[in-house]
Amino acid sequence: MEDKQKEVGNTYKPMIWLIVTVVLLWVINLFTGIWLKDDGGTFGDMFGAVNALFSGLAFAGLIFTIMLQRKDLALQYRTLELQLKEMKEQSDSSKETTNQLERQQQLTSYQLIQSNVNNLISIKNYVLDKYKTRLNGEVLRGTEALDGLFFSHSHNEEYLKGELDDFNIQRYIATIIYTLQFILDSDIDDKQKQTLADTLNLQTLDSEIVLIYRSISAKSQHELALLKRFGFNKRHEYLFF
Repeated sequence: MEDKQKEVGNTYKPMIWLIVTVVLLWVINLFTGIWLKDDGGTFGDMFGAVNALFSGLAFAGLIFTIMLQRKDLALQYRTLELQLKEMKEQSDSSKETTNQLERQQQLTSYQLIQSNVNNLISIKNYVLDKYKTRLNGEVLRGTEALDGLFFSHSHNEEYLKGELDDFNIQRYIATIIYTLQFILDSDIDDKQKQTLADTLNLQTLDSEIVLIYRSISAKSQHELALLKRFGFNKRHEYLFF
């Protein structure tokens, strides 16, 4: 309350001084004119002095009005600055919230895709376990069957070709390619895609790498490019060169 009264007093203080100054100058001018002129012109000079007084007061009022407008503009400018600062703080807060939601959405999306890839790897292993072959009178299954196939019949192209046409082998190859294509088409960044492809690679045995490249013909450019895109070709080259 005291601050408000002090602010009001400070606002009108210049006006008071202006009025006092104008009146003081008018009084000095009036008495100076009376003192210096004769009595005949005194009465007429009083009307001129009154006009001068009102003119001075009007001028003082104009100056005071300009001062009030200037102060009001300064107050509006300060208010605008505070509003802009508040809006900026709200915008920064909103932007940070948006970024957090985007990161959360990206993490959730990656976890979902990762879960699907793990499921596809499980399907890949399940299909491979269904494959079986006979070696030296013994029936082998899954990865053992692959080891026996390539290490015991590596030079028997006709036999290998017949085995590679096996229904479970073809399903296995299709699952591998589908998994890599699924990773490539996923809405995640390249680093995350490579991480998922590396997970598949780590859970793929050497004999499986041999099977994949023996099953995919040279004409299957898309499948070969897909394997190269995620680094499977380097592992294949390491095994044979």
